[in-house]
Amino acid sequence: MATFLPFRASRYQQTTAGPLATLVSEPYDKITRAMLQAYRASSPFNVTQVLLPAADVPPDQEAPAALYEQAAAQFRSWVARGIVMQDPEQAFYLLRQTFQIPGQSASATRTAILGRVQLVPWDRGEIMPHERTLRGPKIDRLALLRASGVHFGQIFMLYPDPEGDVATLMQTPGEPLASFEHGAGIQHELIRLPGTVSKPISDAMRERRLYIADGHHRYETALAFAEERAAGPDDPAAYVLASLVSMQDPGLVVLPTHRVVHSLAAFSPNTLLEKLGALFEITPAQGLDPLVQSLVPGCRSLGLALKEGLYHLQLREDADLKPYFQDAPALWQASAVAILHLAILEPILGIDAEAMARQTHLRYAREPQPPLEEVRTGHAQALFLLPPTPAQFVKEIADAGVRMPQKSTDFYPKLPTGTLFFDTTQSHA
Repeated sequence: MATFLPFRASRYQQTTAGPLATLVSEPYDKITRAMLQAYRASSPFNVTQVLLPAADVPPDQEAPAALYEQAAAQFRSWVARGIVMQDPEQAFYLLRQTFQIPGQSASATRTAILGRVQLVPWDRGEIMPHERTLRGPKIDRLALLRASGVHFGQIFMLYPDPEGDVATLMQTPGEPLASFEHGAGIQHELIRLPGTVSKPISDAMRERRLYIADGHHRYETALAFAEERAAGPDDPAAYVLASLVSMQDPGLVVLPTHRVVHSLAAFSPNTLLEKLGALFEITPAQGLDPLVQSLVPGCRSLGLALKEGLYHLQLREDADLKPYFQDAPALWQASAVAILHLAILEPILGIDAEAMARQTHLRYAREPQPPLEEVRTGHAQALFLLPPTPAQFVKEIADAGVRMPQKSTDFYPKLPTGTLFFDTTQSHA
């Protein structure tokens, strides 16, 4: 099915650019203003110097094309000065990330294989999405791609490997290129695999569908760029940089993304609880940790934090979801995220899809404790706690040809941007 090929990676050179730990960043859409300032202060060559050219443009204004051209010119100057150089031969690369699982004492290691994936429309059934996208981020990313021709970060994709065929190939000894720490104490190892395994890996991937975990906006942007160029299979623009992780990888961790409700003009905790009682069995919770631990995949339950206290919301057996899911896929009724969005946020609180997209009255949070404090101090009105969405459910949703609401999954940790670049203006033969 999918076409996954080796490529000639462009990458930072430590002798001229400095340590990779000072050069990479979180994915573009995870970078806050404070993070951006810290990244840019860490090195004049940090990837964010070219990754976010419109960072200072207000969201309601169109970014001048000159900003993207300046970012592209800056990257080309790095190439000219040997800050970034292209590897002479095609290869696949491994990125191993060793990390502590948030909220647990256990650690894990996840291994991704990096290469280029041929871009195809969704209806081909080779690359499968699971989340909806928004127009705004795609406009920004397409402007940068048009100007530079470079994929600065990678799409995070999943692939099935129940027999471990690809995992075996990835055990082939390779050349260590870098070892660095980034994020919350996350250790990274970058390894270049030998050319002898390139064809076997490509052949193995042709038997599989690929599922996008993170990067829906960037995939659609890259596809639009390829279609503008009428890129054929020999044109690098017909491909996108991707990191592939096995669904059977023991280090594949999916975290929940909680919802913080704020700034509603007519918010009443008592009214909310009363209306929730029509759908849920509501039980007072004894603490945040026990409440979070009770929210397991498939439980069709939620946690709720109000200033008055914590509650466990278990969907009633006689709850009728049909009025809320009339235009939604049947699979959504098994998803706590969908139940929250369709049966609570919009009909009860009046937070519609547009407000969710703009985060007008809704914010997202990975860690529950900080927003819980906001609720307790009155800086937020409610916190809805969610169970994680397992990777298998992502596959089922994608295979069914439907998409989940935004922020339905949080694959942890994120893949650092700037580890490798895929330059479509250069040859990859």
